[in-house]
Amino acid sequence: MKLLQVVEGIFFCSYSVIDILEGYYLFYRKSERALLWRLFLRNIARYILFSVVFPLSVAVAILFWGLYFWDRELIYPKIMDDVFSPFVNHMMHTYPVPLSILYMFVEIREEPPKLKALAFLTVFMLAYSLVFFSQNYSHDEWIYPVFGALTPSQTNWIIILSEIIPYIFLFVGYYIHSKMKDVQSYFDTRVIELKSR
Repeated sequence: MKLLQVVEGIFFCSYSVIDILEGYYLFYRKSERALLWRLFLRNIARYILFSVVFPLSVAVAILFWGLYFWDRELIYPKIMDDVFSPFVNHMMHTYPVPLSILYMFVEIREEPPKLKALAFLTVFMLAYSLVFFSQNYSHDEWIYPVFGALTPSQTNWIIILSEIIPYIFLFVGYYIHSKMKDVQSYFDTRVIELKSR
């Protein structure tokens, strides 16, 4: 999912810019403009995390590793180990999930409205599906070669799952974050208690 990698790149780069602006604001000059940009970028990153990065990272991990354990040669042949190390494979298909959860815990205090996140995910999924199916229709080949090795019914099931899983995990992300807020509030209370001693 190259488009997902672009969105994940934008998300993680936006947090790098936020950190730079925060450092600029705190240590160099207390600029109102830097503060506004930081708040603006945090808001965008929050939407991207809840609506696209977390749900689609989980979908990619489930689908990739499901196909990998079902028939590794279809999705990531052993010969690829000589070209790409298993570390690179995990960087693309595994690590975005725990990193997203970590960002939810550390950075996000208030999640975006569910309806807006759902709308953003739907627009992204429609755009991605348009690219995905138009490639197959216009060039008679799939973006991912694995689909050429599957039966039509297997292809249909994987496409259906890839359309449903992100929506399920959008709501799972909100649930996880609600539990994290309880943990965050516990730690906040403990810090306040320790400071008051």
